[in-house]
Amino acid sequence: MNLKQLAKGQDCTMRIPGVCKNDRSTVVLCHTNEHRAAGGGMGLKPHDLLAFYACSACHDAADGRAMVVCDNTGRPYTRDEIRVMEYQAVIRTLKILLDAELLFVAEIEALKNTVKPDILARKKVRNENV
Repeated sequence: MNLKQLAKGQDCTMRIPGVCKNDRSTVVLCHTNEHRAAGGGMGLKPHDLLAFYACSACHDAADGRAMVVCDNTGRPYTRDEIRVMEYQAVIRTLKILLDAELLFVAEIEALKNTVKPDILARKKVRNENV
């Protein structure tokens, strides 16, 4: 399954208020910019499962190519606010894939092989201490 090809014609899942055009003709699979947590790094993109559907306007904002002004305050969104919107978009995109039965647990298990072992070890230790 090619998630990049599946993105074509989808609704934008990033939905940045005041920015999103939801122009389905421009929607692409956009990778989260939180590379370290997502198993990427400088020059490395994270796994395609850690990505979301974004119209060209939201993609530009997510990648920092466009300054995005918050609707209700007139100030620019912070990097942290954009990051939260990215995470929400990843969740929306995963739900779309699960609901359409295009994503299965076996593929999620395969994702573990792309995440750095030390990240998985830290998560396991945290879970055991709970």
